[in-house]
Amino acid sequence: NITCSVGIAANKLVAKMASTNAKPNGMLMIPVARHAQFVQMMPLRGIPGIGPSLEKRLNAWGVDSVADLARMSLESLERATGSAISAHGLYQAARGLDDRPVVPYTQEKSIGAERTFEADTQDMRQVCSMLRWCCDDVATSLRKRGFLARKVMVKLRFPDLSYATKGRTLDCPTDAASVLYPQCVDLLLAMMGMVPESVHAISLARPVRLAGMSASGLVLAEETAIQPSLDDLLEENEAERHAAVQAKPAQMQTHAKRLRGAEAALDAVRQKYGNDIASFGV
Repeated sequence: NITCSVGIAANKLVAKMASTNAKPNGMLMIPVARHAQFVQMMPLRGIPGIGPSLEKRLNAWGVDSVADLARMSLESLERATGSAISAHGLYQAARGLDDRPVVPYTQEKSIGAERTFEADTQDMRQVCSMLRWCCDDVATSLRKRGFLARKVMVKLRFPDLSYATKGRTLDCPTDAASVLYPQCVDLLLAMMGMVPESVHAISLARPVRLAGMSASGLVLAEETAIQPSLDDLLEENEAERHAAVQAKPAQMQTHAKRLRGAEAALDAVRQKYGNDIASFGV
């Protein structure tokens, strides 16, 4: 029962305006020869990008419709808008012209997950559990799509519908929930004005209605060299020293690599038995 309006034209501007005029459930096609005539039938606000402020400035110059706009010279438009770029865009739009290419696919900039609680909560464990689920969901998507993330951000929405976000850049790009989740907990505490030791607290500083997180700064995993962290190097060196003392080969992997491997195994289990069969733990 979802309606859809469709606009068909020879460029993006006219197609978008046509779809707007076909709402709520129609289709409108504008032939190339009728582009200018069609857009000049519209009010100023019919052109995408003309908001209240720009409309007011154009009204002061006696421009009340797209037809009036089409009668203005490029020089007059530059004086009216105060911008050569805006003037050129309006000059083209008033004539139904738009040379922007159609790009059917753009690379994702971020992958996120969020959920609304059944009731507003200040329960630290409940909010952390939600963030853990979100990190698991996002990390699974990162691995499935072959991405690593360089940045992480936490989002909270409060009972008054206001929201807050806080993010940071990671030391090393990752696709593992075991790396994302601790970062999200730190960001949660910072957003609430709580010290790291408060991670064991029962109650947050204010009620939360929705919690979520997103990973951004995406790079292709196959093209990215991952630099081990200082902790990884120290752990690996310690393992090698211990193995040397025991006269055994140094075959231990770092903690982060083991956890990442476990998550990859979790992906395989879910693929075979369903997404709800197992989840990322603490």
